[in-house]
Amino acid sequence: MKDKEYKNVWQTFKEELLQDYVAQRQRVERVKRRNYEGYPKAMLSDISYERGKLGQMTVELHFLDELDGTREFSNLLDDMNRSGNNGEN
Repeated sequence: MKDKEYKNVWQTFKEELLQDYVAQRQRVERVKRRNYEGYPKAMLSDISYERGKLGQMTVELHFLDELDGTREFSNLLDDMNRSGNNGEN
């Protein structure tokens, strides 16, 4: 593969991960708004799983920013936090 092809594949990969992050963050926000009183412990572990998955994605995307020398993910977080809606449309 040529250098340009690698860059295109990398950028596509990272864009997909950023989109997945936004979707996961929206999922976590929806879960946080629900009232889980009386739900079985299995349901509560699902909530913990979703939050853990978001945390892992955060670590990975920060690492990708570091690898490619960009701030794409950091900028996305700044935009999401500034808008105050956690990326929800």
